[in-house]
Amino acid sequence: MGAPGGVGKRLLSAARVVGIAVVSVLLFGIIVSAIGFVRTPSVAVGTMRDSSVQVNEITQLYPVTMGRVVAPRTVEDISAAVRSSPGPVSIGGGRYSMGGQTATPDGLQLDMRQFHGVVAFDSAAQTITVRSGTRWRELQQFIDRYGLAVKIMQTYDNFFPAQWDPKLGIHVT
Repeated sequence: MGAPGGVGKRLLSAARVVGIAVVSVLLFGIIVSAIGFVRTPSVAVGTMRDSSVQVNEITQLYPVTMGRVVAPRTVEDISAAVRSSPGPVSIGGGRYSMGGQTATPDGLQLDMRQFHGVVAFDSAAQTITVRSGTRWRELQQFIDRYGLAVKIMQTYDNFFPAQWDPKLGIHVT
């Protein structure tokens, strides 16, 4: 059998060989990675548009990405928004339409829900002028003070803005 110091030398020699092999493999990986990084061409990655300007109708089936959405509160706000728009302008009264037809892609959307209220009322002539974002409930509550509210309706529709109805004689201007 060999000398007791010979086993230790062999183990030390084997550890050196294993250490050199591990360091060689690591260096090889670093060199290959560096070459791959340098040789890889740059790739343009597409981006999605900002979803905060996405307009949805009631069914949520037809989202339309708008260039800009403005919620005017005054006639001046509407005028300024339309003047500043270089492209198409679409108007959403209550955004309860189906099919996305009230929005034009990449255009300006006027969200009229904040532009509501009674502009003029003549109880003798039974005429009323309301802003385009006025809901039926708001209109009915106003004219009820004068005994002119609709007495019976098939549904209490508060979703849609007030519109022309030849039977009731109501028209938004």
